[in-house]
Amino acid sequence: MWKSLCRPNLDTLDVKEFRSVRSQFLSDQFQDSYANSSSIILSSNRPTTQVDLILWLPMTCSEHSRVRRWLLGWLPSGKPKECLFHPGHNWSRRHVYECLFVHVRSIEDPISFLLNLLPLHKPRPTDHHNWVVLWPILYTILHELDYYFHDECPPPPVNPGAKLLNWLSEQ
Repeated sequence: MWKSLCRPNLDTLDVKEFRSVRSQFLSDQFQDSYANSSSIILSSNRPTTQVDLILWLPMTCSEHSRVRRWLLGWLPSGKPKECLFHPGHNWSRRHVYECLFVHVRSIEDPISFLLNLLPLHKPRPTDHHNWVVLWPILYTILHELDYYFHDECPPPPVNPGAKLLNWLSEQ
């Protein structure tokens, strides 16, 4: 970044111009990393340098926690663990799809794909109808994964995703 700022009249550089150059530099660096990376975690997140607005969507603490952990590529407890249903197989993102019957025909990482489709702002009433069906299912999958990873049978989630669905349905 400093090289792009080094020019004959560095004394005339004002704050606004510096911020513009810095922002462009960070954006270019991110795009290079995003385009040239083989990182599954990086490729499963939104290609932007902004704070992901998913963090501000109305959800319970456990919903936010499970969504953030999935998007960061973290499985519960952070250590490899054997699947309760398939001895000899460790839990992994790929195994979650097979074990919990997540549809994977056309999308390599369907959970991250759907989480990245969550609205960044309150959608029009006609645009939120898909989330009424998708969000409770998606949250239930994350809920089950959390319990199975801790060797427990999951209780049925109580009103899965109700907070987000209420926010989406408000006029």
